[in-house]
Amino acid sequence: MRRAVDLALDHCTREGFNCAESVLYGVMMAFGLPGGDAILRAATPFGGGIGRAGCVCGALSGAIMALGLHCGRTSPDAGQRNRAYARAERLWRRFVERAGGEDCRDINTLGFNHPDHKDFCARFVAMAAELAAEEIARSKERGAEDHTAQSTRPAGSVTAPGPSATPEPAQPQDSG
Repeated sequence: MRRAVDLALDHCTREGFNCAESVLYGVMMAFGLPGGDAILRAATPFGGGIGRAGCVCGALSGAIMALGLHCGRTSPDAGQRNRAYARAERLWRRFVERAGGEDCRDINTLGFNHPDHKDFCARFVAMAAELAAEEIARSKERGAEDHTAQSTRPAGSVTAPGPSATPEPAQPQDSG
């Protein structure tokens, strides 16, 4: 677990990545989770509570994404979904208890433009990485399936939506 925290902090404080990218990176590397550069790019907009909007803390979002890489599903298995939801809720609850909230606007009391912002938020990066690592370790101890046991489909393949999927919204028609 310490390795996930150390990697996340280094990614954030020394390498200049944001909170979501850093937590996701640290946990991915510590546990050998799949995803690579594509998933790290996907984490970028979550920094600062989704594009610095102050919503859900990016560190928490990165932790939840890392958890999803471990126990998320690639087929419509309700049991697997429910296990992932339970783990995510437990991680979220522990983060909120320790941080005093879930939104950047509430826990980042210095603000994004303060010169000490990165150092201040490093505590949330460390906390989120630690909580994600603990949750993944707990899951592995219990023998719960992880990303290697979820599907026989090749990595990166997903189930296409069936006929019950929500249709795409209609495109606006040219009136001119």
